[in-house]
Amino acid sequence: MMSEPRPWTDWLKLLLGLLISAAAVGLVFHLVDPAAVAAAFRTVDFVRLAPILILVVVSYAARAASWWTLLPEGIGYPRTFLIMNAGYLINTVFPFRMGELGRAALLGSSENDFWEILPTIMLERFFDLVFALGLFFSALPFVLGFEYNLGFVLLLAALILTSFFSLVFLNRRQDRITAWFISGEGPKRIKGFLADKVSAFLAGLDVLSEPHRFLRAGGWMALSWGLALFYQYWLMDAVLGQARPLWVGFSLGAVALGAAVPSSPGNLGVYEASLLGALLVFGIDRSRALTYAVLSHGLNLGVTLIFGSLAFLREGFRLRTLWEVRKKTAPSSKEG
Repeated sequence: MMSEPRPWTDWLKLLLGLLISAAAVGLVFHLVDPAAVAAAFRTVDFVRLAPILILVVVSYAARAASWWTLLPEGIGYPRTFLIMNAGYLINTVFPFRMGELGRAALLGSSENDFWEILPTIMLERFFDLVFALGLFFSALPFVLGFEYNLGFVLLLAALILTSFFSLVFLNRRQDRITAWFISGEGPKRIKGFLADKVSAFLAGLDVLSEPHRFLRAGGWMALSWGLALFYQYWLMDAVLGQARPLWVGFSLGAVALGAAVPSSPGNLGVYEASLLGALLVFGIDRSRALTYAVLSHGLNLGVTLIFGSLAFLREGFRLRTLWEVRKKTAPSSKEG
């Protein structure tokens, strides 16, 4: 039997995230002299950063195309792009990765169920995680000076494939899984709630039965990551005066994995600490490394703020609606 989320658990998670972010910020300022960072900022040619901002937008556009490919037909690409950014903007304001719920809520309608949209976001995040893990662990042996171990790469590939085929299995057994929820013990209203939501969720994985769509979505995500590597290389060269593909790949993978750690809204502190730590491995000057991290974070947040705000205006959506959506994702224990 499911029940409404308890307020104290939400506050506990928020407190944990804030503590992690506070620790990350404290570590950053322990390692880097703020005056040295201010001096490094004054040496940056900000005019050179303007084209980088355009590349960030194009990279986000490719990422939106990946998600759009996974979505049910009838949803326009421009709306998908704006709502994706709205989700990212929500994640900068609220903890608990509520941007994913926000995206599903904004696209959910009488034609497209909230629970049918949610698995497409899961699949998009799956692609994202695959590229992040691939970048980080491909660069790690070179960073640590270890001999490249093919067995480790095969193990990572096996874990990714296992996750993928588990989703395929769930999709192909959706009728049996739904029937299992209906036949289970418990109040009829709760069983009906679970069966309906599970059925819609598994239906959202139907793209897995269409390899051409799934591969096309993966291709768009690969393009997004390729553009991200390019503009991060450009930004790193502009700030540090030099850049290496290994530096960019390892640091981008590190920050993507660091963003998965529970933290305060916007990954404040965690983003900067992840990039700083990755670059310190290569002996980069600390003040310039932090300058690069702050600018990288700022560019991404800037794009999210612009297009996410446009999405809120267009959709007439309010952030407080998210709390209502979150409560509706679980039936009350009083039902029966």
